[in-house]
Amino acid sequence: MGLFDILFLCCGAQSSANSHQNNRNTNTNTNHSNNNHLSNNGNSLDVEQKLEINTSKLITHPVVPPVVSDTFSPTVSSSSSSSSSSSSSSSNSCQLHGTLPINQVLAPEQETILTQETNTTTNTITDSKNEELQDHQSTADSVQDNFSTISYSSLQKNQFHAPGCNTLLPPIQQSLQNRKCLVLDLDETLVHSSFKYVSTADFVLPVDIDDQFQNVYVIKRPGVDAFLQYTSKLFEVVIFTASVEKYGNPLLDILDSTNDLVHHRLFRDACYNYNGNYIKNLAQLGRPLSDIIILDNSPTSYLFHPNHAIPISSWFSDAHDNELLSILPLLTDLANSKVIDVSKILDVSI
Repeated sequence: MGLFDILFLCCGAQSSANSHQNNRNTNTNTNHSNNNHLSNNGNSLDVEQKLEINTSKLITHPVVPPVVSDTFSPTVSSSSSSSSSSSSSSSNSCQLHGTLPINQVLAPEQETILTQETNTTTNTITDSKNEELQDHQSTADSVQDNFSTISYSSLQKNQFHAPGCNTLLPPIQQSLQNRKCLVLDLDETLVHSSFKYVSTADFVLPVDIDDQFQNVYVIKRPGVDAFLQYTSKLFEVVIFTASVEKYGNPLLDILDSTNDLVHHRLFRDACYNYNGNYIKNLAQLGRPLSDIIILDNSPTSYLFHPNHAIPISSWFSDAHDNELLSILPLLTDLANSKVIDVSKILDVSI
């Protein structure tokens, strides 16, 4: 092999090596390019997915939360009143059946407060409030008009009443003569009851519901014992609840263990059914309206006689609550014989 041949072979080998190296670089760049493209596709897909998720979150729908309550309230369904109207009147006293306390939950107004209020905005809000007040007034006037044209003191079909009477209560006892009548709600006014276990329950009631006994845990509102002791000496006391008798009676047997604090018990079947609501119709009690006071946490309960009501907040478990005891001075004044008509004092419009 000559020198020329050796040089030729060396140059060929170098050229081949360089060509091989260039091919490798080209492949490497191609692979990097492909990888970058896949990565970009991947990133693009992730972003699209995220955007899709975020977009879906922006599509909001009004959600109405279910009304879930652990409160034992046999007072909620008006349709059940007919099924509970069985009733056997108690032998010793007029154990009547009462009305349904229906809590009115009014959604609070949501007003947008602008950084700079204009006179137009102010006028608009004022007009809106005036219209709302007019609507409330129209409703009240409508109820009053109906009340004046229809005799709501008459008993409804199948409505419970005192034996031999066309009123909810029997004639007043001689020992209670000259006393005014104090009507007290039960649930969320004097006590709170729950199907769920309550460690602080004052007592537990086994209640027969659809042929099955379930425990009802009852908590007494602070001051309820002293409240009943005090009012029983001033008034003819009536417990008027929308609960059914098979729940309310055993509860009151414990709350009034001596059977001398509560003079009458009215349960669901003594209610007046008005537009599907259970009303505690004071005109049906058989006592002068001027002498009747009702203490209830539900304004619907005394819809017919708001000027005879002492409102009280709904109570569930607040151990520091003292509303029952704070009402006693007012009740003491109302019990005075010099008060001819309680509605003249309790009328909030005066």
